[in-house]
Order: sequence, then structure tokens, then C-alpha cells
Amino acid sequence: MIIGTAVDVIPISEGDQLDRSPGAGVRPACRVALRTLTQAWTRDSRTVLARFAGPDNAARLDALLEGMIMHALLTTVPEPRETTRDTITRTLGPAGGPGA
Repeated sequence: MIIGTAVDVIPISEGDQLDRSPGAGVRPACRVALRTLTQAWTRDSRTVLARFAGPDNAARLDALLEGMIMHALLTTVPEPRETTRDTITRTLGPAGGPGA
């Protein structure tokens, strides 16, 4: 279940309304208030991910998802869903295994 959910958060449509400009993902680091918000978001995200993937995998999965989302937003050629699923599976292990 966590693998399918993780795959679904990676945007694949070019028609979405997300900010795709260069540096959009690092802008929060430039302002203290936004950095604080980003840190809280990351902490909460990892807490939720730990429920499904285990505490040892939560930070790794969070970083993987962030990186994959950034790449998906910046690319002109989206990765196939199966490639995304394989990458997440290699990070977490097969569904039904530890942390699944």
C-alpha cells in the first residue's frame, strides 16, 4: 500500500498548476519563516511515513520522494510509473516485507 501511495504523489501531468521554476524547491531555505515551516512539514511527513515504512526508512523515503517530485516537476519527459514504482520498491523492499 505504501509503495502505491508513494508512486501516486509523484506528479506526471504537465497540466498541473505547480511552480516549476528553477529554485522553487529551495526558496523556503532563503527565509527563516519558510525554513521553519519546511522543517515542520518534513518532521510531520517523516512521522507519517514512519507509520507505514518504519522509522529507519522514513527519512530515506521522504528524501527519495522529494527528489523524485523535484525531478518530475522539472523534466519535460516524465518517468513511467513502473520506473517510479521500481525505485521506491528498491528503497523499501517488496510490498508485504518489512515496513510494508
